[in-house]
Amino acid sequence: MPPVYCTIDSVSMQHLCRPAVVTRTTKRRTTEKLGIEIISSALHNNDLIICLDDNLSIPDEWIKTCGMDIITPILSHWFESGRVMKVICEKYTIPVKLNAELKKYQFKDSGDRLIVRLGLASGNPSFYIATNDSDFWNPLDKKMAGKPSAPIATALRVHGVYSTQLKEFFNMIPL
Repeated sequence: MPPVYCTIDSVSMQHLCRPAVVTRTTKRRTTEKLGIEIISSALHNNDLIICLDDNLSIPDEWIKTCGMDIITPILSHWFESGRVMKVICEKYTIPVKLNAELKKYQFKDSGDRLIVRLGLASGNPSFYIATNDSDFWNPLDKKMAGKPSAPIATALRVHGVYSTQLKEFFNMIPL
């Protein structure tokens, strides 16, 4: 199975650093692991590729949200895996039709827009945004979070970029 190309927004990174425990139950047993451990294992097992912008603005947001003392060792470990991909997206522009749709629903946060540009510029036909931020579904209606029919999620999906809540995201990668 090919690796999952993704990035993680700062809201989700904050959840992962709390620490977030992921529980999976099968017929035989229940498994619990920390979310950060699952991501690290998936990177080392070639099941996941974390994409970051080449200016490292996304990790800077993680540091602002979670603290340098928490994020630095995580980043070091992930970079050591060789499965972190820097994407040049500074000059990449969001297509006109998609941009109009994002503006219509007041998807304005510059960090969120960078994540969208990252997904589009990654060159991968399927790119996942691991996020619990409702803006990636509908900034005007927080109750739409996680619903595939939400307008932002629908507009992004047309371009191969998928808004994915953490629970869904963890179901995509092996424990």
